[in-house]
Amino acid sequence: MNQVRLNEEIANEEGDKPPSQIKSLIVSNIAETYYKTYKKTNPQEAETRINYDFLEAERAAFYTCENKAVITSVPVNAEFLHDSKKLLGLDCLLNLYPENPTHRISADILKDKILFSEVVAIIKTNPGLELIPYYATEEFFDLVSTLRQKGLKFTTPETVSAKNRFIRDHYNCKVGFRKLWDKTMDEHSFVKIPKGFVVDDLAEGIDAAWWFYQHKTDFVVKYNRGTSGFGVVFYHCRDLPAEEKEFRKYLRNHHAERMWFEESFVVEEWIDIDQEFYGGSPSIEFKINGEVRHQYTCVQRLGEKSYFEGIMMAKEVEEKSDIDLERAVENCLEYGESLSELGYRGLFDIDLVIDKKHNVFAVEANLRRTGGTHIYETAQHFFGKNFEQKTVVVSKDNLPVSPAIQTYHDFKAKAQSLYFSKEKGEGIIPTIVSFLKIGKVGYIAFGKTLKRVEEIEKELSAAVSEKSP
Repeated sequence: MNQVRLNEEIANEEGDKPPSQIKSLIVSNIAETYYKTYKKTNPQEAETRINYDFLEAERAAFYTCENKAVITSVPVNAEFLHDSKKLLGLDCLLNLYPENPTHRISADILKDKILFSEVVAIIKTNPGLELIPYYATEEFFDLVSTLRQKGLKFTTPETVSAKNRFIRDHYNCKVGFRKLWDKTMDEHSFVKIPKGFVVDDLAEGIDAAWWFYQHKTDFVVKYNRGTSGFGVVFYHCRDLPAEEKEFRKYLRNHHAERMWFEESFVVEEWIDIDQEFYGGSPSIEFKINGEVRHQYTCVQRLGEKSYFEGIMMAKEVEEKSDIDLERAVENCLEYGESLSELGYRGLFDIDLVIDKKHNVFAVEANLRRTGGTHIYETAQHFFGKNFEQKTVVVSKDNLPVSPAIQTYHDFKAKAQSLYFSKEKGEGIIPTIVSFLKIGKVGYIAFGKTLKRVEEIEKELSAAVSEKSP
């Protein structure tokens, strides 16, 4: 059998019969969500990004923090899965994977007879379980339809209805976000969006860029369906040719990929972010299920070219700041009401930036799970609904590690003394150990204060760095 139960502790006396305590079945389909975007660039970069998403998918072990089965494209390390199950206090944490993975994991499930039969058996043994994807792709909808045709009983609490897929797809992009924000908000709203334009093609995009240049305003060009910094290009006027002909030639040369020729995109003012405000990019997440409910507010940890690296949730940040994030939540809630009225159901977040004058701007919305959702769920699992009153939580997806650390066992040997302790209420939880193959690791860290969390992160970095003994 090419699908294996990586955690031997879930085996039972009935042999191959699936455990009967599974509450959710996770399809960790990150690569499936973005492969069409990646394929608009060069083949080598597309392959690199898809393989990266294969590795990142194992963070789904922390989705929902309840007894679950997680389907990933590649197997999750058995020791890591065992430790995660034990730490979370679960009776069951099962990992399944296809024999021949592609970038379309939902389609892989349907094609792989053994895997599909395992999925069917799990749902039959656990009627009413929740089927949860990272994002409800076209392939995921096909999977859901096939499973329902078999009369299986399950729910999809984070997936928009089939009749409203258009709403989700239309607004889960840079262009759709600007359109709905403009429709929902007025010019006096506390949170604004950067001055900008939706353009039909590259020629109009360069016209918009030239307009910004003539007004001595730095700008950013955003591919409509970019993600995590991919398809987002920043321009300082000081770095661009002053003569119009050369300016246009320069931009054409820097936007030669397919993505800039196939659909509308956005050209907008580049907000000069206040990096002193913890990096300057808060994010607010909501859940729509009949009503719009605020889940959490965090600060994003962004790397070069605004690449997402993690989040921070700390009540003391909000309390010490002169930025009224509660007003920002209220504005973003209005946006959620508009989505709800149009039929959207599920999770979404709005990413913000803070400028040097502490004005707040909304720059995009993501209608799906995010890199912070499982952090929020894990914090709630250990500290309850009011966890922000009890702890500070941060995450980082790409901490560099020593080349000597090749496996999870190697990492654990170096970092186990820093692992999260329920008794102490602090420590780190590794979440993406497959990244060790590329010299990185992902983790969550808890501490009673921001200062303490920073200390724990420094200790972790020292323990796994190239200079560590």
